[in-house]
Amino acid sequence: MLESSVRHVLTLLNAFIEDTSVIVMVAYLLTRSPAALELLEQRRRTPFETVRLGVIFGIAALTEIVFPGARYPYVTDTLIITFVALTVGIRVALVCVAFVVLGALSLEEPVVAAESIFAAFACVLVTYPLRMLTQQRFVWTGLLAGVLTQAWTLAFSMLLDPLRGVLSSGHAAISVAANGFGVLLLMLVTGDARTRARSERHRLQAERAEALSVRSRLAALQARLRPHFLFNTLTAIAALCRVAPEQAEEAVMDLSALMRQNLRGDENALVPIHQDLETARVYARIAEKRFGERLTIHWRLAADDGAALMVPAFTVQTLLENAIVHGVEPKMEPGTVVVSLRGGRGRAILAVQDDGAGMARDARRTALEGSGPAQHGLQILTRQMRLLYGERSRVRLYSNEDAGTLAVLMVPDGRNGGAKR
Repeated sequence: MLESSVRHVLTLLNAFIEDTSVIVMVAYLLTRSPAALELLEQRRRTPFETVRLGVIFGIAALTEIVFPGARYPYVTDTLIITFVALTVGIRVALVCVAFVVLGALSLEEPVVAAESIFAAFACVLVTYPLRMLTQQRFVWTGLLAGVLTQAWTLAFSMLLDPLRGVLSSGHAAISVAANGFGVLLLMLVTGDARTRARSERHRLQAERAEALSVRSRLAALQARLRPHFLFNTLTAIAALCRVAPEQAEEAVMDLSALMRQNLRGDENALVPIHQDLETARVYARIAEKRFGERLTIHWRLAADDGAALMVPAFTVQTLLENAIVHGVEPKMEPGTVVVSLRGGRGRAILAVQDDGAGMARDARRTALEGSGPAQHGLQILTRQMRLLYGERSRVRLYSNEDAGTLAVLMVPDGRNGGAKR
C-alpha cells in the first residue's frame, strides 16, 4: 500500500515536472520570435494585431477543452487567459475568451461547458483589478492572479455540481497552486525576454547616437582641416608667383581641379586611399614647383596594398605637409620625403618619413595633443583617427632633431575590419 502511494506521488511529481518544462519551453520559443515579442511589447495594437495575438493564445487555451487534463495539474485555459489578461492586455484576453467559449459550446457537455465559460470570464474579471492596481510591477502578481482565478473557477464548479466537486477536491487544490505557479513562470520567462529586447534596443539606440556624435565631430574636424589645407596651399602658390609665374599658374589649375573634386564629395565620409593619394599628389606637385631641387618626394606604394583602405579626407596630404613644412623647409640643404603604404593581416600601415630638421619632444607632443581647439593638421588627423578606429590608430611621430621625422598611422583594412561606428 505504501509502495503504491509512493509510486503514485512520484508519477504525479514526474508529470508536474514534465508539464512545467513544456510550458516554460513554449513560452521561451514564443518570446524568441522577434515578431511575436514585438506584438507582446506593443502598447497600442491595431484590431488585426489584437485578433491575431488573441487567436494564437486562444488556440493554446483550447487544448484544455480538446484534451482535458493533458497538462495536469495545470488547467491550461484559465492559466493562459490569466497570463494574457495580466501581461498582454484585456482586449487580447477577450479574444482568447471568445475562442474558449466557442470551443466549450461546440465540444463539451452543457454542465462542463458552463464551467469552462465561467472560468474564462472569471479570469478576466479577477485579473483586471489586479492589473490596474499593480501595473505589473511585481511578478508575484502572477502567482496571486493564477491562484485566485483557479480558486474562483473551482468554487463555481462545486456550486454547480457539489458531488463531483467533493470527489475532485484533492486534484482541485493542487491545480490552484499549480496555476499560480504556472502564471508566475510565464511572467518570469516573458519578462526576461522583454528585458533583453529592451536592452538590445537601448544598445542599438546608443550605438546610433554614438555614430551620429562621431559623424558630427568628424564633420567639425573636417571643416577645420579643409581651410587649413587651402591656406597652406595658397601660401605655397603665392611664393611661386614671385619666382616662377608659369608654375604658379599650373599650381592654381591643380588646386582648382582638386577643390572641385572635394566639393563633390561628402565631407562626413571616409574616402578610398587611392583618392586620398591623388589629393596628396596634387599638393606634392605644388610643393615641388615651389621648392625646386630642394625637395624630392618618393612614393613607395604596392599596387594592391591598402586597396580596401578607407581614410578621412586629406590624411596623406596632412602627413606630407607636416614633413615638408616642419621637416624640409626649415633646413637649407635639399630634403627627401618618402610616402609608404603597406598592407597585410587585416590592416594597413601608412608612413611618411623625411630627413629634415626633426622635431623636439615638446613640439611633437604639441603637434599631436595640443589642448583646446585643434589648430595643427596633425592634431585634427589624430582626433579623426581616434574617433574612427580607436587609440591604436592614432598618429605617432618618431623624430630626432636634425635627423628627420617619421609619421606613422595604422588603419584596419576595409576587407577585414572597419571603423568603430
